[in-house]
Amino acid sequence: MKKEVVENNNKFYAYCPRCRVVHLFENNTNKICKEALNNYSFINFKKNSMKKNKLIGFVGQGFIGNNYANDFEERGYNVVRYDKDKFIDNKDLIKMCDIVFIAVPTPSINEKFDYSIVKDVLKLVGDGKIAVIKSTLTIGTTDKLQKLYPKKYILHSPEFLTEETAAYDASFPERNIIGYTKKSKNKSREVLSVMALASYNSIVPAREAEIIKYAGNVLLYSKVVIANSIFDLCKKNNINYKLVREAVAYDFRIGASHLDIKHKKGRGAGGNCFIKDFSAFKEMNEKSKTSKELIEMLSSMEKYNNKLLLESGKDLDILSGVYNNINNMIKKKVVSKKVVKKATPKKATKKVAKKPAVKKATPKKVVKKTAKKPVAKKTAKVASKKTKGKK
Repeated sequence: MKKEVVENNNKFYAYCPRCRVVHLFENNTNKICKEALNNYSFINFKKNSMKKNKLIGFVGQGFIGNNYANDFEERGYNVVRYDKDKFIDNKDLIKMCDIVFIAVPTPSINEKFDYSIVKDVLKLVGDGKIAVIKSTLTIGTTDKLQKLYPKKYILHSPEFLTEETAAYDASFPERNIIGYTKKSKNKSREVLSVMALASYNSIVPAREAEIIKYAGNVLLYSKVVIANSIFDLCKKNNINYKLVREAVAYDFRIGASHLDIKHKKGRGAGGNCFIKDFSAFKEMNEKSKTSKELIEMLSSMEKYNNKLLLESGKDLDILSGVYNNINNMIKKKVVSKKVVKKATPKKATKKVAKKPAVKKATPKKVVKKTAKKPVAKKTAKVASKKTKGKK
C-alpha cells in the first residue's frame, strides 16, 4: 500500500494507514529524498475553515458517530447531532439535513441479526434527503430499507474506525466505500464528495458494500483464532511462541497484527464487532445454504473462540448478549471467581494471626534475664568466704 503525503497549512504530512504513523516533511517536498518520493504519493489537502453549504446530520453519538461529526465540523460543515441520550433537542432538526449519517447499534441477539434501531431512526430523515448508514448491515438490508422508505435516498457506507485511533481514522481514512440502491445510485458521488480524503474510494452496489465490512472482520477474527491454535500447539510441545510469532510477522502477506495471544483482557477474538459480526456471518451462510462443511467449520471456530473468551474471562458481557445458550457457563465462571476472591482473605488472616504470638514471646525473654539475680547472690557468698579466709 502506498503511503500518502497531505499538505496542511503549507506543511507536508506523510502518513501510513497501516502503521498509523504521521511524518512531517518540513515545509516543502523539495527536501524529501528520492527514495521517499518513490514510496509516497502526494495529495494537496487543506482543512477549510469556510463553512460549506450542505447541512450534515448525525444520528447516534457513540465513538463512531461522534468522531465522524467532529471531522465534518473541522472541515467546515454545519453539523446537527442527535442521540437518544444527548443532543435530544435536535431530533426534529434531522429532517432538515441534506445528508444524514446513521451510526447506531446493529447487534446480534441470540445469534440473530437485529437492525430494528436503524429502521426506526430512518423515520427522522426528511423525504427527498440522503441517508448514509454507517452501521454494519447484513446482505440485502440496505435494499430492504430502501423499499421501506421509498421517498428517501438510502446508501450504505461501512465504517472502519478502531476505538484507540478513531479520531485519526475518521479524518484520514484508508478507504471510502459507498454502497447504493437502484434509487440512490445517482446520489453516490454527492456523498463521496463530502467524505474525508481517502487512499481508496469505491462506489459499488449496496450488497457489495455490506459484505466488504464483514469480509474484513471475519478474516481478522479467523487470524486471531488460528494464532491461538498455533499458540496451543506450541505450548503442548514446549515451543516458544514469541519466537514463532516474530518470524511469521515478517512475512508481509501476514503482518504482525492480531497475532498477540493476550489482548486487553484475555484470549480470543473479542470486542463489540468481532463477536457479533462473526455470528452474523455464520447466520448469513446458514440462510444462503452455502455448504454443510463451511457452516460446520464456522461453528467449530466460533466454539473454540468462545471457549478462549470464557476461560480468560474476556468480554463476557458481549458474549452473553450474542449467545444466550452460553449464559449459564458465564454465570458459573463469575461465581467461581467470586469464591476465589472470598477465599484469599482467609489465608491472609491466618498469616496475620502468627505475628502477635512472636510479639508476646519478646517480653518473656526479658523476664528470664531479670531472673538471673539469685546467681549474683551466690557469687556474693563465694566472695564472702574468700574474705573470711584472708582474715
